Amino acid sequence: MSLYNTILDVLDTRSFATLWYWIALLAFWHAAGARVLGIPHDLLLDARRSEAASSDLHAMTRIAVSRTLGIGQGAGMVLAGLTGFVVGSLFVLGFSFGLELAQAVFFFVLPMCVLTLLRLRLARRIAREAPEGEALAQLLLRHRFWVQLIGMIAVFLTVLWGMWHSLTTGVLGN
Repeated sequence: MSLYNTILDVLDTRSFATLWYWIALLAFWHAAGARVLGIPHDLLLDARRSEAASSDLHAMTRIAVSRTLGIGQGAGMVLAGLTGFVVGSLFVLGFSFGLELAQAVFFFVLPMCVLTLLRLRLARRIAREAPEGEALAQLLLRHRFWVQLIGMIAVFLTVLWGMWHSLTTGVLGN
């Protein structure tokens, strides 16, 4: 019976009280900040110093921009509608009906939507302006800064909400 209880404790839906939720949240934001449009941060730094790395950066950026714009143009309206429905449903389930799992997923999904919009905006700007060299690296590094700032704010707000929820529902006392 103790193995059964251990498994249930690991898979607990009280999201703000489980370690797995916080590990997943931090891992997501680490991954989001480590790559801009799928381009590793170290390549951005190397491209400022090396011509070979700069040509690699241009090639990866061209591929990433075309893929991002292709997804946005191909299924953009359907994805936007579906995303709006999911985010709205999570909000209603989480904050009107008090479902903690929906609240936790909402705090994951809403910032992801913001990142997706920023990514689409960056891809459109790169496609429109076709920056090269230092200008391209600066654009990508500025985008990375905003991703990291949004991540810090999102984690901070999630921690505040999770602490408040855990303290008011008495989850930590059990």
